[in-house]
Amino acid sequence: MPSTQRFSALDSFRGLAALAIVVCHLPLLLADGEPGQFVDSAVYVQFFFVLSGFVLFHANGARLGTPAAFGRFLTARGFRILPVHLCLLGLILLLGDTRPDAESASALLANLLLLQAWLPTADDLSLNPAAWTLSLGFYFSLFFGLALLALPRGRSAAFLLLAALALGGLLSGFDDLHASLLLGAVGFFLGAMLYPLQQSLRLLPLSQRAFTILEVTVLALLGLILDSSYLYRELYATLVFALLLLIFTFEGGLLSRLLRHRLPLTLGRWAFALYLSHLVLFMALAELLPLLPQPDVPWRDPLQATAAVLVAIALSALLHRYIERPGMALGQRLLAPRSGTAQAGNASEASG
Repeated sequence: MPSTQRFSALDSFRGLAALAIVVCHLPLLLADGEPGQFVDSAVYVQFFFVLSGFVLFHANGARLGTPAAFGRFLTARGFRILPVHLCLLGLILLLGDTRPDAESASALLANLLLLQAWLPTADDLSLNPAAWTLSLGFYFSLFFGLALLALPRGRSAAFLLLAALALGGLLSGFDDLHASLLLGAVGFFLGAMLYPLQQSLRLLPLSQRAFTILEVTVLALLGLILDSSYLYRELYATLVFALLLLIFTFEGGLLSRLLRHRLPLTLGRWAFALYLSHLVLFMALAELLPLLPQPDVPWRDPLQATAAVLVAIALSALLHRYIERPGMALGQRLLAPRSGTAQAGNASEASG
């Protein structure tokens, strides 16, 4: 399977996960929103971590064998995520940060270095709250690349060890690190472990009906987990996300065929910008809406919610076209003279 192949069904799931997170955050705009819905968004973020580990191995597993290749990999990752991140940070600063100067400067520096989710004294939700996943994901990518570079024959064992250590820390209540860090590490390195397994099963002789049954079953299982209140709900969801990813990589069932249609694929392309920008938009709207006339009609909140989601999607389309894609293209141009290929940048787009 060539490393340039895209898993279309997974691209669509990435868009659906981003949309689900946007919907979870709508209570920020609604007068009678339930605070618990805000917290529920964390479970969908786990899909991003699992997907990133899988796709990064798919795109780079055969190429990260030298320090120069490792440098190109990190450069491509930087140009993949930083343009939109920095653009939104600039917008937040333009809109105004009302905290004391020292606190504001510290938060800005942590966000610029993507360290806000790692430093014990930093607020991982400072400035753009959604960017905490970038903070984790970028350094997970760093550890991932180092593992591929240092252990060309023991990659799966290294990822298994990293996932097991993170899981052990999470289950033991290790509180020197945020639980989200450990949970994210479990998802990311579990996703990386899945790629060799998927490759060994890629010729699985199952019919379309059998794949459809598997697809429906794993989605039903995911629905049960998401609708539960288990103590380790996010961890169980991470395991089911991994199973979902593995099944849908084969794209052998009817649901996979639906996910390859233009609408979900387009949403998948905008998913990174949608996820990263929607909270900035919602925070701005939360300041603006009280200043506007509020019609006293029963459907006011649903109307505002629908309008907010549509505006968030439109903003993500603009960010993808005018910030995200040009940033990746710049990274490819910088890498091309040294690598002779733009695959690193293209592959990075799929990882999100």
